[in-house]
Amino acid sequence: IEPPDLPPDPVGVDGEILQATSEYCIAMRQILDMVRTMKLDLDKTEQNSSSDLAEMERQFAEARTSIEEGKPDTLSDERWEEIVAQVERGEEMLRAHRATIDEMVQSQRDKIRNKIDVAMPHAVEEFQKVVTALVRKGGSIRKSYAIHCCSR
Repeated sequence: IEPPDLPPDPVGVDGEILQATSEYCIAMRQILDMVRTMKLDLDKTEQNSSSDLAEMERQFAEARTSIEEGKPDTLSDERWEEIVAQVERGEEMLRAHRATIDEMVQSQRDKIRNKIDVAMPHAVEEFQKVVTALVRKGGSIRKSYAIHCCSR
């Protein structure tokens, strides 16, 4: 059995509607792909940084516990102060690192939100304007086969 013949390509304004619809579908697919990729990257960043930071925090908590137990008799006061200072610097660096990662994650979330809240509605509005103008010029959504062709 042979497939039925395809309808003729739309011409004139109807062809322009099909072209605009095709371009819109491609643009929306690109935006959605970008959002999906950004979300996957964000998930990976959160997962990796979370496990790394948790391990570092555990190590510093152990060091802090040892410090709170007091100076061993075998260490000089000077060496003990160096160890305490190292742990405090490390804890500060860890807090700064966590803050940096949190800022980066929030920035990435904001970019994703912007794509969803701004870029997509803007693309829809622009597409509506183009199609409305073409329909006013006498084009037909039905005759352009735009919905059928772009749904594939």
